[in-house]
Amino acid sequence: KMQNVFWTLFFGFICMMLLDKQKQIAIQKVLASNVQTSNTLIIILVFVGLATILKTDYYGLGIVLIAIFYQYHNQLKTACILGYASFLWEPFCFPAFLLLPLYNGKKGLNLKYLFYFFYPIHLLVLYFLRQQFTG
Repeated sequence: KMQNVFWTLFFGFICMMLLDKQKQIAIQKVLASNVQTSNTLIIILVFVGLATILKTDYYGLGIVLIAIFYQYHNQLKTACILGYASFLWEPFCFPAFLLLPLYNGKKGLNLKYLFYFFYPIHLLVLYFLRQQFTG
């Protein structure tokens, strides 16, 4: 049985917390970069394994994507390239990775009420189209 996306996000959040803690410890104790890199990989692999075993949404790849965007949050283009490379099996995600670097960090238009109407109306349109084509 598959879990929902909230488990992926939860494990990704815990993974980011541990990565951040590991980074703070590495700075305080002046760890060699290869030790810090191996600790980072171990933390990520533990959560990838956990997500895969527990069959969270996107399995371990969801954790990989979260870890990529966490590690490269200051290099959005690099994060998008690596993120897309990790999801090559999902070709329809490409537009999202293309558009993400264009985000300016500001909230867009408040279209909340438009979507309150759009969502049920588009479902009705799809229902009527289905009725027309299936008899």
